[in-house]
Amino acid sequence: MYLESPLWFPAGWWHEVSSLGTDAVCSVNRFWNVLPLSRALTNWSKWRVHLGFVMAMPHLLGNLAGAIASTDREQAFRKIMQRM
Repeated sequence: MYLESPLWFPAGWWHEVSSLGTDAVCSVNRFWNVLPLSRALTNWSKWRVHLGFVMAMPHLLGNLAGAIASTDREQAFRKIMQRM
């Protein structure tokens, strides 16, 4: 292996990385979770996130309209951003 060369392992292989010396070591793991379309459409946790966003929009838009109409807009916007 050469300095700064990546090390690739096939899916399912177990590995352990040991470093000799005092230099910094960076380990990056990337796991791809590709769902079939039928499972993605029937997954409640995915729908819950999207529905929560849609249901929160009227409240958020009302707060933004109130912030625009307020005399201290900067403080009102800061308060909204802090809640997000």
